[in-house]
Amino acid sequence: MSEKNAGPLNSTADIVINANAVLSPINIRQGKLEIGNSGLDYRPSLGKGYIQIPWRNVKYITVERAFNFWYRGFIVYTTEGQSFEFITNKTKKALMALAGHLKKDQLRLRKGILER
Repeated sequence: MSEKNAGPLNSTADIVINANAVLSPINIRQGKLEIGNSGLDYRPSLGKGYIQIPWRNVKYITVERAFNFWYRGFIVYTTEGQSFEFITNKTKKALMALAGHLKKDQLRLRKGILER
């Protein structure tokens, strides 16, 4: 994440959703997450900064599911060893868009905390 203002990562968007980026347990930012032709592009609603993750840098994504039907959000793990957590009420729609860009083994299901 950078404090400089970069241009958009994607030239076309598959989906744009409201999402919270969990930067730390006490730093959670609301914003827009765009999943598009070149990767994931997150812009906060207020303040500076952004997160851009090109598809080539996505190692895998874990999706948190609770009670076999409720999807809380997902965590993106990068080839550089970073992880970015996004929470949204549109996780199922985001998964459909992510599946169009990733290999099957790059999308992993993770049980929710109440099921572990």
